[in-house]
Amino acid sequence: MWVTDSGSPLHLFPKNQVATLYFVWGLEAAPTRMLDGTPLSAPSDPTADVLALAAQKQIAELCRFLEVAAPAHVRKATIECPLRDLQREAESKGQHWPVSRDATFGALKQLASRHSQTNRLIGWDALIEPSSVEWLAVRLRTNTLKVTGADRIRPDAAWFESLLAAHESSDAYGSGVRGWVTSDSFVWMEATEEAVDGTVATLANAATFATACLILLTGSFSVACSTVLGVLIVLTCFLGYAACRAYKFGPVEAVALTVFIGFACDYCVHTVQLYHLWRPLLQQRGGEAVFTRTLSHAGPSLYGAALTTVGACLPLLWCQIVVFVEFGELIIVCALISLAVALTLLAPAVAAVSALRGET
Repeated sequence: MWVTDSGSPLHLFPKNQVATLYFVWGLEAAPTRMLDGTPLSAPSDPTADVLALAAQKQIAELCRFLEVAAPAHVRKATIECPLRDLQREAESKGQHWPVSRDATFGALKQLASRHSQTNRLIGWDALIEPSSVEWLAVRLRTNTLKVTGADRIRPDAAWFESLLAAHESSDAYGSGVRGWVTSDSFVWMEATEEAVDGTVATLANAATFATACLILLTGSFSVACSTVLGVLIVLTCFLGYAACRAYKFGPVEAVALTVFIGFACDYCVHTVQLYHLWRPLLQQRGGEAVFTRTLSHAGPSLYGAALTTVGACLPLLWCQIVVFVEFGELIIVCALISLAVALTLLAPAVAAVSALRGET
């Protein structure tokens, strides 16, 4: 039975759920990455020669260490390292390794022709008839979930980064080639932290901008304040729903809160604006007439808006990707809460305040 570094039993997650990690050598800066962490492009380091004898030894030695690393960090038989493959092939034939730059370049081309996935780990200087290799990458699977909390990802990220730093600081090979680590789980961690950490500032900015726009477009400070109050009530109910569903506050919830300010604002401002428009015209007939006319005009349009939103998001509930399912559910819930607050809470509240102020 495998155990973790602390001695507790190790739970191996399904391979299709764990993170993929890349070590990349030969780049001047951190590369542009896809959402899964795959390196796409970055300026190559003109001083780095990833096919030099010392660099070949350095990269292959790190791959050899990863092959025997604990499964808590590296999943067995998941390492893809082109130079390590060439080393094993040469050793199995009793040949000397490493070999010259030109010989290694030719061997990498043959290896890539036999295994198409290897091309994603080699940065050829040209797609057609390449003459050199600008960067090299190593791919492996960890035992960290692709999508999980930052508190779980950060220790694993630190382990791999410290491993690479220790390997390079030893300078046993003198290659001068420096590597970089990336992973789909690292990208998720960065997105999570940025979304969650920036939520408060984003909400404040969105609320301020919405209030300013409402004052500018409606010309009424009371309409703007009433609408923002309704939005706050909707967001409070939304947070209560998320808590009841035991959703952790992650990037989906953070983005949803920001987006839903616009959703809630549409429903609330229709009700409040119509009430303030009808009030002077029907003031002599009493507050009940104003309230009734407001709901009779705002109700159909708000019901239609809620119906189309819910209908558009229903298919998301049957998606295979959990994030889409959660986002679809939250949009539906927000639309229904916004409708309920606008028609059953905000409109009577505005009418009651107007009555207390003697405006009906």
